[in-house]
Amino acid sequence: MGQLGTSHKDNENTAEYSVYVYHYPDDIEHGQSDWEKKRVTRNKVRAMSVAKKYHDSAEYKKVEIKRKSYDSRYERVIDRTFHVYTSPGSDNDVLKPLHHFVRKFLIGGRKV
Repeated sequence: MGQLGTSHKDNENTAEYSVYVYHYPDDIEHGQSDWEKKRVTRNKVRAMSVAKKYHDSAEYKKVEIKRKSYDSRYERVIDRTFHVYTSPGSDNDVLKPLHHFVRKFLIGGRKV
């Protein structure tokens, strides 16, 4: 892989943002992974907008944005979590069934 940039400003301009969604266990089909990559872009604002759209849909347990950039000092690619959206109740076992019921039946399980 070639250099993505050489200075901090270049790293900001050439960074790559990937949007991943984490499915609810009930929605995972046989052989499907929990995580799914939905979008890759070099535009930070677009990545945030897409991730927020998936989060607001309430279709996914978690939405993450990963940022990939090149560190010229150490000549390596750095891939780190940039932002995480967690659905209401995803960390609270008491609310998980209620949230899943509302998402699945009351809002019709619509897809983004």
